[in-house]
Amino acid sequence: MELRSRRCPSEQPSGGPDCISVLPDDLLLLILARLGCAGAAARTGVLSRRWRGLWPRLRQIVFRDVPYASLEAALGGVSRPPPPVSLLEFRVPDKRLPGHRRPDSAGINSLLLAAAGLEPEALVVALPSHLIGCTLVLDLPYFHRAASIVLDICSILSVPAGVEFPALETLSLSCFLPDLDSFIPCCPRLRTLRLGSLFLGVLRLNSVSLQELVVDREAGLTDHISIVAPVLRQLTMSFISSNPSISVSAPMLEKVSWRCCYTDGSIVFGVWLLEEVLLRTTETLGQLPSLHIHFGASSSIFHGEVDTLTQEIEKHMIAEFSVLELHLKTSGHVFGALTIHLLGMNRLCTAMQKIKVILQRSAVIFCSDYIPQ
Repeated sequence: MELRSRRCPSEQPSGGPDCISVLPDDLLLLILARLGCAGAAARTGVLSRRWRGLWPRLRQIVFRDVPYASLEAALGGVSRPPPPVSLLEFRVPDKRLPGHRRPDSAGINSLLLAAAGLEPEALVVALPSHLIGCTLVLDLPYFHRAASIVLDICSILSVPAGVEFPALETLSLSCFLPDLDSFIPCCPRLRTLRLGSLFLGVLRLNSVSLQELVVDREAGLTDHISIVAPVLRQLTMSFISSNPSISVSAPMLEKVSWRCCYTDGSIVFGVWLLEEVLLRTTETLGQLPSLHIHFGASSSIFHGEVDTLTQEIEKHMIAEFSVLELHLKTSGHVFGALTIHLLGMNRLCTAMQKIKVILQRSAVIFCSDYIPQ
């Protein structure tokens, strides 16, 4: 009996056409898009001549494993619109490469200009802090089609005069932008703003379009907060301060998570140190909007003005609440005077429907509820 070898359908005689060669470009681009990385897509050119030069035509260009020194050249190989780029993302590897110099402001600005030339609808730039340092000054170029921008760059960000972002709706910044108040009017459609820990120590914000604001400022002190946002509905703030100046004008607020951690000894009442104020209005699992006030007692003798504590707590009452949670850390000190003072505050008494006292003494936690009559 004559035995015949069975050839796999994808195998073709040497020099003949293969299955990859006959696939249409649109199908090949779908395959490359599944790889999730433009660098990996470019390396598929070794498989077949038909794959070579296809990756620059992807609508989503993502560089996750390309060294900084090769990024600008890689962006230069991307086709200019049309077709438009829906996503342009480059994250430099978080590792030091031997022999590579630290990039300067001119180099990164040139990279940003190359990115702007592709007119992406969404832009994500992440450069590790050890690669660029914290002293570079970068100019944000004109991205007229970008609806979403994420910048995670440990540097000073400047926006040249006259540059606008007419399509921008979502902005996420983890950088130092000293002129944020002047930048916001350049984004007339901005809906969501997220500010990371490096953004600034003073927050001044005036926006007629902003609906969601998220601020994470736990890496440094925040001394001044001024927010004017008539259609703002969601506000998330987390910051550290000693005696912050707070002004919030947002009549449409619906969801608030507001957390202020105080530096040791900045606000004192007798032997009690104000440690944290937390305001939550989002109702989850039946929980009511609540104001949490944390105090810690010290064995040292302190003094403090009554009016100072009252004014400090009232600063954080930027939304309505119905439950007061009083958290006390003590090793035996009485807390009657502090509790009586808090219950005597007009704004607290008017707002609260329930009081919850949580006493932590020598690693033992006592909890009791009280409903005012």
